[in-house]
Amino acid sequence: MRKFLKFISLFLVCFALALPGFGKGKKKKSSGQKGIIAVEGAAIYKSPNFDSPILDYFDKGVKVLISVKVYPGSAGFGSFYKIKIGQRKYGYIADTEVAPTIKREGSRVYENPEVKDVNRMPIDMQRYIGLGIGYINYTEEFEGRRLSQFLPAYGLKISGPGTMGFGPPLDFEVLIAPAAPSYYSQFADQNSKTSGFLLLGNVVLNLDLYVGEDSQVYYGLGIMSAFSKFDVPYQNEVLDSQELRMGALFHLGTFFRFGSWGLRFEGKYYYEREKYLAGTLGIQTEY
Repeated sequence: MRKFLKFISLFLVCFALALPGFGKGKKKKSSGQKGIIAVEGAAIYKSPNFDSPILDYFDKGVKVLISVKVYPGSAGFGSFYKIKIGQRKYGYIADTEVAPTIKREGSRVYENPEVKDVNRMPIDMQRYIGLGIGYINYTEEFEGRRLSQFLPAYGLKISGPGTMGFGPPLDFEVLIAPAAPSYYSQFADQNSKTSGFLLLGNVVLNLDLYVGEDSQVYYGLGIMSAFSKFDVPYQNEVLDSQELRMGALFHLGTFFRFGSWGLRFEGKYYYEREKYLAGTLGIQTEY
């Protein structure tokens, strides 16, 4: 039981350390939103004025962070969003040249036929939560022998940027395999049954390889922890095998969006005291 509590504690610590705002207090509600540059060579102005100095030009399709508030242009000419262009550096962009995720009545960018469903969050900027199933090729050393078996597993997965309201695109996942590997039976008493479970938790930073309107390919690297508890009847006693381990995880995945739902396929490589593979299929919904 103590090792199980340590597993929970370690996973919660890893979860907290992965948050950029850990230990910095409660964060204020954001006044920003995501946006997509709708024209080629969109100009970024120093102030909400077409005559002010131009700070930069953005290419069409670039994802940006803009204000929810709309700023009127000087002398009543045009409307602008405040836009982030660097670390603590901001400018202003005409509302006709960026597609915000929060639709505003009268914004002329929606008259641009080349902009697809601009009121919808880009797939790599949306957060998802859901359940998954998979197989873990669990491997361990027992009695001087290296043994492995595919174990069915079930779990919970949270994905996307700002999973906790802010921060980079992180995956938080917990998987449980509710049975002991069958290879333990060869060490157990005859006609007896082994039991137990394997619990895996991980926090992974995802990086995109390809992003489409409704599909995404990515890879990720992060930290993982594993807690195993297997009971083996042996010579009229029950041997309780418990282990707690830490390691790294690499995964490669793809995600397909269907409305507010999506399917996620991932191949995983666990690297701890032993090394083993896993594959998962998950269904998630926006939140």
